[in-house]
Amino acid sequence: MRVLACISNVWYPAIKISGAYAYYLQQKSLVNKGIEVHILTAPGLWDDPKRWLSFSYDSSWFKKEEKSSGVKFHLVNTKLISIKHFGYLFYKILLLFNIIQLHKKYNFDLIHDYYSNSFLSVRGFILSKLLNVKSVSTICSLGKGFLNNPLWYILFKQDKIILSSKSLIDKLNNFKHKINYDFLPFSVEIKKIKNYKQKKVVYVGPLLDRKGYIDFVKSYILVKKKIKNVKFVMYTSRFNDKDYAKKVYQIKSFLGDDKNFIIKEGVFTKKEMFNNSLLYVHTQTESHGTVSYPLTLLEAMSYGVPIISTNLDEIKEIKSKGILFFKKSDFVDLSKKIIFLLRDKKIINKMSDDNLKFIKRFDVNKLSKNLIKIYNGVLND
Repeated sequence: MRVLACISNVWYPAIKISGAYAYYLQQKSLVNKGIEVHILTAPGLWDDPKRWLSFSYDSSWFKKEEKSSGVKFHLVNTKLISIKHFGYLFYKILLLFNIIQLHKKYNFDLIHDYYSNSFLSVRGFILSKLLNVKSVSTICSLGKGFLNNPLWYILFKQDKIILSSKSLIDKLNNFKHKINYDFLPFSVEIKKIKNYKQKKVVYVGPLLDRKGYIDFVKSYILVKKKIKNVKFVMYTSRFNDKDYAKKVYQIKSFLGDDKNFIIKEGVFTKKEMFNNSLLYVHTQTESHGTVSYPLTLLEAMSYGVPIISTNLDEIKEIKSKGILFFKKSDFVDLSKKIIFLLRDKKIINKMSDDNLKFIKRFDVNKLSKNLIKIYNGVLND
């Protein structure tokens, strides 16, 4: 089987700090199962029309990955995308052109189009009709008001839609047109980990409002009044955030405690972020992109780190006893949950064990078999 996967942000360092890694890991795992995987991506571009920005990237990363993973990469020529106001639209057109050219050369059995929000593209429908090739699309969030938009009918006239969140199923069941979909959550690599826990409470992600980072900051003030020697660490990046420096300055000025509230900027490994961490705090305030089964949450779980998370419907689908939920955007409730757990080592250890057991159902080697079943079902239909 020969598959072309269209995935944004599969380039270094974006691949390390975005949900694209979940998509890439899913495809990479198929190579070991005898599938020829090609990936089309646009290096140096962050695929979000609200933050249409260009970045430098490490071109050597692709060669290293091809050698180690067996995936074949194809790159969109981003130098052609230079018109500020039309860059995003031109990118979509250029990507479609690239797909057509690659299909003529490789004659793919199936094209898998990944995009976080289903209203961003109708590529799948166009491809299946224009190229006479089977088309699959993965969706992890739905745009507001989708039920009333006639374009949804066109979008969902594909061979298969893959949903990464069960919360989307009820929404699609209310849609008047029949939709052919399957459910497949994100997956992670499962390794045997020894987590030597310290009093370190961790936030991972950009300093964006929808990530709820300010609730993490405010909760620290209340926690430090009750718990001594606790450290809060933010693993973040100025990547795709022009106001990053201003936000960091505001946080440091507000807290005045660089010793116990630490902001670490850069690209970090999962081991650097989650090993020796006592708690991972997920403060997401709205459904966006790969929030459905958030990748960082699953990665923290794979290290046996207990989790305190906002109570978004998508995240509440994860029924592990190692997750404690707090009211969205309520830093007081968050601080109470953190204090409660820091004061009880038995509960911390129990939550850690529960997460290590629960995460096994998200093992990439297990879920990749389910993806192959979906592919075979589409091809044999």
